[in-house]
Amino acid sequence: MCSSDLILGNTDDPGIPNQLSFFAGRLERSEAIGQLNLAKPVNLGLQAPVNVALGVAFRREEFTITAGERASWINGGHLSQDSSGPAPAGSSVFPGFAPGDASSHSRTNVGAFVDLESQLSPQFLANVAGRFENYSDFGSSFNGKVALRYQPTQRFVLRGAASTGFRAPGLSQSYFSHTTTNVIGGQFVEVGNFPVDNRASQIFGAKKLKEETSVNLSGGFAVTPRDNLTFTVDFFHITIDNRILLGATFGDSVSEAILADSGFDNIDAVQFFTNGLNTKTNGVDITADLRVPAGAGTLNFNLGVNYAKNKITHVDPLPPILQGKPTDLTSILDLVTQVGIEEERPDWRGTLAATYTRSRWHALGRVSYFGGFASAQPSFTDRETYGGKTLVDAELGYRFSAVNLSIGARNVFDVYPDKPQAEFNNNDNTFPWAAASPFGYNGRFLYARVETRLPQ
Repeated sequence: MCSSDLILGNTDDPGIPNQLSFFAGRLERSEAIGQLNLAKPVNLGLQAPVNVALGVAFRREEFTITAGERASWINGGHLSQDSSGPAPAGSSVFPGFAPGDASSHSRTNVGAFVDLESQLSPQFLANVAGRFENYSDFGSSFNGKVALRYQPTQRFVLRGAASTGFRAPGLSQSYFSHTTTNVIGGQFVEVGNFPVDNRASQIFGAKKLKEETSVNLSGGFAVTPRDNLTFTVDFFHITIDNRILLGATFGDSVSEAILADSGFDNIDAVQFFTNGLNTKTNGVDITADLRVPAGAGTLNFNLGVNYAKNKITHVDPLPPILQGKPTDLTSILDLVTQVGIEEERPDWRGTLAATYTRSRWHALGRVSYFGGFASAQPSFTDRETYGGKTLVDAELGYRFSAVNLSIGARNVFDVYPDKPQAEFNNNDNTFPWAAASPFGYNGRFLYARVETRLPQ
């Protein structure tokens, strides 16, 4: 590693030799939990006893970033391999954690819950629960749940539930700090992934993180028209407020100039976690199970269909420092994150599986459908859509006296997701697939499996 004038031994020489391996630092997270749970049926004068469960818990969490060795993070002023400009600082691929990134934080929280459940009548089952949490770093929260189950006949059940929830920001979300070398459009970009109390983050409107809150409503039914056939249908509606996520990369030319004018000439962009998003999810789960005799064996069919639609209902506006300026950004979310939340997960998914068993033999055939989706790469507006795909799995096995032997194939026909067509959406052809795929990128997978049960 050379000095900025490429001459070793001068006053600007960082004083470290070239090397091929580095200690880039360390991330550590530890958690200690102690809890006590009690449960007992209690007679309260109802038709049936009330099952009472209550408990208390204590948890301590710690998160520590240890700086890497000097060579892993320092900027030696060396040129890039093609001499087109300065090379990224530190070790290649993953620059080390700098001393300014190093930190250690901890918190504690105590919680208590109570859960009551009883058969109010031969047809009605009711459940009520509540939980209180107090965190040392953001305060208290109380949440509850109510669930009802109504079974007018042995073959039909109605069920519904309503609950509230919360999720505290993780210590890593609040305090992670690292300067990352990203490849955006074939160019190296130094992105500061900083905590919300970092001055670079606060220039772009970062605020102290608070907890997410949610409301979950669900309802459905199960019906068994025949002894060997069952259907279930369940609808759900989920809202999340103050959702915690990694916000936009503030790295366009306007943001870069602001960073440079503020004294941050070692980074090209900044990114941080934010609460500036609300979402809702609506969907339905449908299942069907059928069992029929097939010759000397039994054939089981299992069908599962899921529809879920995610929608962003609120996004915080641009930070004040960017408002009225010719920035490429329109909010604290970039296109990649917006598409990732609303469109990267297929709205429709379905699975049909058939399992055949006869004596010691068993066989499985499964067809899975993944609907179309959309994806985009960082810092570009090339949103692309990708078509739905169908995958087939198969397995055949034989059970010996103490060993079950199976061979099979997942994705029998070697199906891959569609390839992106828009420029830069494949990072200059270094990765030929969409940024996300609901079934991966690995193609066909063949396997053999041996299972045995140890004697007791």
